[in-house]
Amino acid sequence: MSMAPWRLLFPLAALGGGLAPVIWLAGPLPVHLDARWHGHEMLFGFAGAVIGGFLVNGCTPGLAPALALSWLLARAAALCAPSVPVALAGLAYPLLLAGLAGLPLWRSARRLRNRFPPLVLAGLVVLDALWWEGRLEGDVAMQDRSLFATLSVLALLLLVMGGRALHTAVAGALDRAGLSRSGLRAASLEPLLGPLLLAATACLAVGRSDWASGPLLLAGGLALWRLPWAHAPRLAADSRLATLAAGQCWVGVGLLLAAGSAWLETGMAIAAWHGLALGALGTLTLVMMARTAALRVRRPLTRFTDMALATALVAVATIARLAAPVAGEAAPWLAASGWALACLLLLRRLLG
Repeated sequence: MSMAPWRLLFPLAALGGGLAPVIWLAGPLPVHLDARWHGHEMLFGFAGAVIGGFLVNGCTPGLAPALALSWLLARAAALCAPSVPVALAGLAYPLLLAGLAGLPLWRSARRLRNRFPPLVLAGLVVLDALWWEGRLEGDVAMQDRSLFATLSVLALLLLVMGGRALHTAVAGALDRAGLSRSGLRAASLEPLLGPLLLAATACLAVGRSDWASGPLLLAGGLALWRLPWAHAPRLAADSRLATLAAGQCWVGVGLLLAAGSAWLETGMAIAAWHGLALGALGTLTLVMMARTAALRVRRPLTRFTDMALATALVAVATIARLAAPVAGEAAPWLAASGWALACLLLLRRLLG
């Protein structure tokens, strides 16, 4: 019997994403499993599985196992000492994902705005290849450029897909309550956000984080401005809406922190990027996986309190990671523990 890819990829994302920071902190690990390995596994491993679960919707026999096996192969490759065959194995999943999801999405798109997901998938292949090239050459600066640029690309994905989901959910809640949609700004600012974040991505990919600061600052401001602040009490009272809004808020805050990272000391700059990497990406992916899994099996979105708790745990983890440069060695462990517990709550929901 065929299986939808999300049924394998979402649990793999929750399991792998929850374990990666703990493994990295627990050490000791081989020298090639450094902070850049940890970053790579969170972006191309965890986030890559989430993206595959969302964008590959077919149920062709063997499709879900093929994606899951290629994802596991890429994760195993990232654990190995660098070599050209290992790098090719590491690129197996993003290449397969771009072929299975990117090409059909590109062909079926009737509007320019609907072509950004396949472009994102193609961009992720290029950026993953850049990371592997840096690893083969021992060029840590190249690996850093890949990771920061990837976060900028993923921020665009979060703003577009998460923004659409939040707008639809809030509009539906207002309609059901017989209330006006006034004060509910359009979720789509893609004509502005797209170019800003693509410009930031290009600057980060070539190592000019100072040039990226302006686009990131503007994108962060727009992301916060478009939130439905006028309906904050309704958002706070409904965990299904509050969790989505929290994720979108973290995207805006994370972009502002990333904009300022170019002018901070190294340790604080890396911590600042965790507003995007942990706060925004972590919150929205967990919430969207839970929502999507429920909707695809036609379950009502009730009893969302576990995901509200997961969102709170991610917030604690993010704040701890942001404070790590001044808070001491306990902060990374607090961040990893909060994140792992949030992933465990999602895994329990997905397998329950």
